[in-house]
Amino acid sequence: MADGTTSFALGIGAGFSDPEYIGVDNEFEVLPLVFFDNSWVSLVGTTLDVKVANINNTTFSIRGKYALGDGYDDSDSYIFDGMDTRDSSLWIGPAMTWSNPMFDLKLDALVDAMDNSEGQQASISISKGFKISERLQVEPSIGTTWYSDKYVNYYYGVKSSEVNANRSQYNGKSTTVLDAGVRFNYAIDNQQSLALDVSVKQFGDEIKDSPLVDKKTTAAAYLGYIYRFK
Repeated sequence: MADGTTSFALGIGAGFSDPEYIGVDNEFEVLPLVFFDNSWVSLVGTTLDVKVANINNTTFSIRGKYALGDGYDDSDSYIFDGMDTRDSSLWIGPAMTWSNPMFDLKLDALVDAMDNSEGQQASISISKGFKISERLQVEPSIGTTWYSDKYVNYYYGVKSSEVNANRSQYNGKSTTVLDAGVRFNYAIDNQQSLALDVSVKQFGDEIKDSPLVDKKTTAAAYLGYIYRFK
């Protein structure tokens, strides 16, 4: 927060996502929403930023992000039958946000702090909010994330010990995932608001070619209620 104040909000969200894995149905989720921001830290969901510097509208942070939706176990689909569980991980690394009158530019470069995949990822995105009315704001965004070969192999690879009639051995290489979305925020009053997030992802060939995957593009939509305390 540029003025040094603290903002704190809680809420609840619900929505669906369309997994890229074979045999995994659309997932409906109900999730708590937590937001906290001041001059030193920012918490949005499962992403925590510790702010280390703010120079010329550019904020530099150390980011910790728990990738809640990553991974699977063998009960999630027949395609995983007999495979080892792939676990979600905590990702840590530097992040930067540059705000200007035209757009907000966000960058990060993260490593798997739990060494589940021993991989790395780096992302860049551009977004900008527009006021449609006194109560309604729209924020489109577009970005891309690069994933290392170890990440791809952990979440989309098939080891020689996991080969069966439904899946062949697969060793993926590093790749990128494109994503685009739009957020609608409607202010009920000074403290309450509704938010709708709609997004799509397009996976690179190194993920799409995995014998575990049958979609190149997936979609997600979430609706949330947020109450701001301060």
